[in-house]
Amino acid sequence: MRKPRSPLDELPAHQMESLERWLVDEKPGLTYSEARERIKSDFNIDTSEAALCQWRGRKIQERMLERILSSANQAKEVVDKARGKPVGDF
Repeated sequence: MRKPRSPLDELPAHQMESLERWLVDEKPGLTYSEARERIKSDFNIDTSEAALCQWRGRKIQERMLERILSSANQAKEVVDKARGKPVGDF
C-alpha cells in the first residue's frame, strides 16, 4: 500500500466528505485560506494552502476518471447490445 500524501488523505470519511463539499462541491466554495482555518478549528489539523490545492486537484481528477470509466462502460453496453452479446463491465 502506498504512503498517504498528506494528513488530509487520512481523514475519517465524514471529515473527508466535509472537506470535499467545502472545496469541490459548494459554489462558491471556501477559499484555501478559509478551508485551512476551518480544518484547524474543526479537525485540529494544521495544513497548508498548497496541500489543500493539491488535495482538491486529486479529488477533481478522481471524479473525472470515474466519469470516464462510467462512459466507457455505457459505450461498451451499447456496442455489446448492438452485436447481440451479453453485457459486461470493463
